[in-house]
Amino acid sequence: MYEPGISRSIPRRPLRETTFLIREVEEGGLRTEQEILMTTHIVSIPGLMRRVICIAALAWFMGAAGARAGITNFVNFETAPVHPVALGQDGHTLAVCNLPDGRVELFDVTSGVPAPVGSVAVGLDPVTARFASANELWVVNYISSSISVVDVAARSVVATLPTPAGPADVVFAGNPRRAWVSCSRTNGVFVIDPETRAAVTKGRN
Repeated sequence: MYEPGISRSIPRRPLRETTFLIREVEEGGLRTEQEILMTTHIVSIPGLMRRVICIAALAWFMGAAGARAGITNFVNFETAPVHPVALGQDGHTLAVCNLPDGRVELFDVTSGVPAPVGSVAVGLDPVTARFASANELWVVNYISSSISVVDVAARSVVATLPTPAGPADVVFAGNPRRAWVSCSRTNGVFVIDPETRAAVTKGRN
């Protein structure tokens, strides 16, 4: 009971709990907002300071949680490859689709150990590589809806052939010889004359 004329110091709880709380949030603790509010509320410090610490703790908590969510929820989306590796007709040149970078990587496998010899930029999500001849490589680009015709010796794209949506694979067959392109998004087959590189059909089911 308060007695006039007598000065008394009222003991306050130490800030240890709040210090631990802020440190825990800073280091990625998983306390909920309710737990933070409850913990900062029970520490006996002036009301204004209590609110400042509460706001700071919530800011740390939300920032740390947001950073973790941004990392763990990230998905590197890529189209599934169909025929991403092809060996040239000479048995020495290996072509490999590099989906994330939109390129086709070329290797010399003469020694039995692949040795990089070049890289050619093609379209988006190259899912298939097929050799039309010893020096001509066709690369099917799923997202770009196109085929990149690559001159292997020159390490360059010499033609880009548009296709229906979602080309997935190409094979060379028939008499006369044709390039048969399966297009997954249209459920059709697109036929190309590999000599003239002109479309024979517009795509059929």
